[in-house]
Order: sequence, then structure tokens, then C-alpha cells
Amino acid sequence: MSAIPSNSASSTGVASGESDTQRYLTVEEFAWRVRRTAKTAYNWINKGIIGADDGVVTIQGRIFIDWPTYSVRQIKKLGLRPKELPTLGAFAEQTWLPLKTLAVKRSTYAYYSDVYRSLVSKSEIAQKHLGALSIEEVDSWRLWVDQRRTSAGEKLTVRRRNMARDVLCQILGLARQYYGIDLMSSLKVFRHVEGVVESDEADHDDEIRPYSEEEVERIIEGAEDWERSVVTVYFSTGLRRGELIGLTWSNVFLERDYLIVVQTVGRYGKTKPKTSGSRRKVQFGARVREELLAQRRRIEFSSAYVFPNQSGHPLNPHWLGQVFWPRILERAGVEYRPIGQTRPHLCCPDATARCSACLAPAPDGAHDASDADSPLLAIHPDS
Repeated sequence: MSAIPSNSASSTGVASGESDTQRYLTVEEFAWRVRRTAKTAYNWINKGIIGADDGVVTIQGRIFIDWPTYSVRQIKKLGLRPKELPTLGAFAEQTWLPLKTLAVKRSTYAYYSDVYRSLVSKSEIAQKHLGALSIEEVDSWRLWVDQRRTSAGEKLTVRRRNMARDVLCQILGLARQYYGIDLMSSLKVFRHVEGVVESDEADHDDEIRPYSEEEVERIIEGAEDWERSVVTVYFSTGLRRGELIGLTWSNVFLERDYLIVVQTVGRYGKTKPKTSGSRRKVQFGARVREELLAQRRRIEFSSAYVFPNQSGHPLNPHWLGQVFWPRILERAGVEYRPIGQTRPHLCCPDATARCSACLAPAPDGAHDASDADSPLLAIHPDS
């Protein structure tokens, strides 16, 4: 068995934090870097001489070598250690974020990046060196996040705060994998902070409060023209906001009373649905069919989208949630709740009854065509 390849220059690059070193290498680039042939590099991988611990990753069927991970691994095998570990912010910028671009789709990466830059990189913890982090500093960061406010002066949602904690968890976990820092195993980002009471009352604004059937009818009746079509389809099919905006006529089958969800439109553009199960067939009834026919007559196929803006492009999801929805509720005289709290789970054949399943949270994509126009609501946050 060949000796595990080493590279004397790699330790210098990692220790000094050189920014011009390419991070993810193909097998051929890796072989050139360590002065070996590509065949030898593939043999190292196939025989397990180098593996995941050495930075070997498979992305979309292709093999890459994470060069900093490989370099640090060689330092450890020599019994050495980098002179100084980077700060949490530097590690996130140079390692965690680039890895995210390869691991998740573009819209998901954009959201991770937004959360990191607004709730991690702007905090004091981003300036702390990885080897010197303490539980107290993590707790201080958590309290700092809890005190943050939006531009409108409102507190951050529970989801936003939990997303920030998840981002920090991922960064610390990756740093522990890279550098093997024992201290990080004791840093619990989601642990309870002593002296801080996290009650249900504190998160009252994030509470899910279903619309009643009477409120649903008032909202639909209060809507006008194309707005009524949007609201009817939204309440009766269980589509997410982005799925409704991204719905095209090529995926609506009026003669068979169903539509197919194949894409979603969010703040970062058009992408695939949220999960593999979100790509689904949704049955609908006469009420939705009538509204879709009316909408088709309105736009006369001037756009591929079912609900386009004046330019024929998809509606803006932010406008739909922050302008359109409050306006509809005000006109109907219904108390405001976020647009994501309209998603139904339709399981009762009797439109006048509400079973326990209707009142309980339902999994994404759960639909029953038995009475597809009955606005029986089990609410899920739109995401």
C-alpha cells in the first residue's frame, strides 16, 4: 500500500490562511497539486487511502477533494497543528459558505447567506477565534439575536431565530470536523440559557390561528375580479405562495380537474419545489375550475403564468404577502394573519363537518379529491 500523500506547501497555506488557494479540486487538479498522476489519485480513493476524513466529497456524481481539509489532515498526521485558528467569521466566509454553494440549491443558499450575514457576521461572536469560543459567548450571542428587531421594529420570528442558531451550529460542526477542537463538542447552540424564560406567550405573534369557514367565505366574497380567483385557488388547493405564483397553464388540466406543481417562485427567483414530495398532483372541484376559467378569459393566454403581473411575469411574492393580502383582509373585515396560514388539508367528504384530522397539522402535499372545494383548514406556515 502506498504511503498517504503529503504536501509540504499545504501546511503553509492553511497556517497562514492564504486566500488564493483553490478550495475544491477535481481529482485531476488534486493529482497535479500533490505531484502524482490522476490514476494514482483515483487508486488512493478507491483503496480508501484517502477518504471523507481527508476531504473527499461526492457532489452530483463527481468526486472533489477539499484541499484545506486534506492539508489539515496531513498536519495532524505529522503531529503538528496550525499556528492560529481563524475567527468564526473568517472560517464561515472561506469554508462554510463556499461549501454551501455546492450542497444546496441557489435559493436555499441565498437564504442561508442572508441569515448568516444579518445575524452572525454582524455579531461579536464572528470576531472570536474558533479555539477560544466559550459557552458564555454562545449564550451572549443567543441573547443578542433574541433582542434583534426588523426594520419595522418588530421582533424576529421564531423561525428566523432558529434558523440563525442552525447556521451557527453548522459552522461550529464544520469547524470541529476540520480542526478537531474538543471544546466545540460542549457548545450547545440550542441549549436553554439560564435566566431566560422562553414561554409560549413570548412567541404569541408566531402562533398559528386558523381562519374559520365564515372568515374564508368573507375573504372570497370581498375579493374582486382576478383577486377572487387567486384567493379561491389558494384556499382550496393548499398550494404554497410560491407554488401558486409559479403555476403555469401548461400544468393546469381543466378538463380533468387537476393541476401539477412543478416549480415555485420565491424572493430569489424560480426554483424547484421545496421538497421532492412537493412536486405533486392536486385535484380540485367545480368552484376552482370556474375561477380558473374566468382567469383564463381575463388574460387570454397573454402569459404562460396563471396569475401574472401586468408585464406577464410572475407576481412578486413579497408584494403578495405584504400588500395584496392585508388589503384583501381589510376589505373583508377579517383579522390579519400571515398569508401562509391559509393552507388547507382537505380530508372530509362532508363539507359541513370538521374531523380531528382537519384540525391537526397535515404533512405537505396531503390532499383528498373527495371534496376539493371545501375550505376546511388545518394550518401550515407558508415556507
